[in-house]
Amino acid sequence: MNQKINLNGGDTSVKNNQNEPKIEFPVTFELKVVVETLVSLTETQRELDLLLLRLAVANEYLGVKESGKGKFASHTLRVLLLNQEHLNELYSELKKLPGLKFAV
Repeated sequence: MNQKINLNGGDTSVKNNQNEPKIEFPVTFELKVVVETLVSLTETQRELDLLLLRLAVANEYLGVKESGKGKFASHTLRVLLLNQEHLNELYSELKKLPGLKFAV
């Protein structure tokens, strides 16, 4: 089975059996959150920590990289999601993050 996860709440898995769930939960994946650097890197990391704590998402912060021109920063985290509702709630809350460009 080929599995792709669209981390904006959808899912683009390819399955042999259409009756099977497309994502097998619990699932662990690396989440990239790209934000404008108008918000400090430390503040964004703190906001992410609080968001994940509030949603009870087990996670490991892997680091941050700034874009070449310094306009954006990509924060990478490894997250564990328990079910589809957990995934949907995470992306719903990420949309409220100050300076968010996208999350993949």
